Amino acid sequence: MIATAYFDFPIIAVMTTTLPLYNNQKEFLVAFNKEVKELKLPYSLENVKKRR
Repeated sequence: MIATAYFDFPIIAVMTTTLPLYNNQKEFLVAFNKEVKELKLPYSLENVKKRR
């Protein structure tokens, strides 16, 4: 029991304190499309609808 807590606690602590990379879907789409354009890749995300 103590060994499990010793090894699992750091993992759980990091998972609960990690901040999201993007605050919302629009912010992600803008960043993704900008990066794709800079890398000259044939990808883009457009007309993406958020699932509920």
